[in-house]
Amino acid sequence: MDLDSKKSELLKRISQNKQNKQMEVRSLAARDRLFEKEKAKERGDVCFELVDANAVKTNKPPIAIFGVKSHFTTVLKDTLQQYCEINEFTEADAATDFLFSNQIPIAFIDMDAPNDPKSAQDFFSTGKTINPNMRYIIYHKEDKAPEAVEAMSKQGATVFRKPIDRLELIERVKEFTAKWREDNAAPGSEENSDEKESPDNVY
Repeated sequence: MDLDSKKSELLKRISQNKQNKQMEVRSLAARDRLFEKEKAKERGDVCFELVDANAVKTNKPPIAIFGVKSHFTTVLKDTLQQYCEINEFTEADAATDFLFSNQIPIAFIDMDAPNDPKSAQDFFSTGKTINPNMRYIIYHKEDKAPEAVEAMSKQGATVFRKPIDRLELIERVKEFTAKWREDNAAPGSEENSDEKESPDNVY
């Protein structure tokens, strides 16, 4: 390995270590926010109860989409609306507040500009702290995944490149929401909506 290659590898390791430390800091901050919410609940300042979002209103699994409204988020919603109850957020505070009071199986994050990677990582860390079983699906357009995306991938996030592969996305969403559908199935109901779907419904 020549000198330039060694230097490049060293810089990459330093950058990865820095990114990992930043994720650890955000995880600690998320735990602090959760602790403060719990203390506020004890004081009666807020009503904080983790529930299944929209479970009473619909039999579709609730999901969150975090990102600036764009053509991508429009296509994402169009693809998912048949299968999920969609909650869309463009602000980090509103998104994290939603996670504090709602139990959801999946959250989506758009990592491309003009979205703020730091806000996305805060949203990710908060969700992982509140609900470790929640799955994250992250989208980006780069040939090589950005460091923030790599860091979240190492912590369990599923990463897809844009544009959206609808068949791949729907298959993964069904996989990630299977337990929610089972837990929230109405008595005597059959989960036959997916079985009635055909590839022609996916555009």
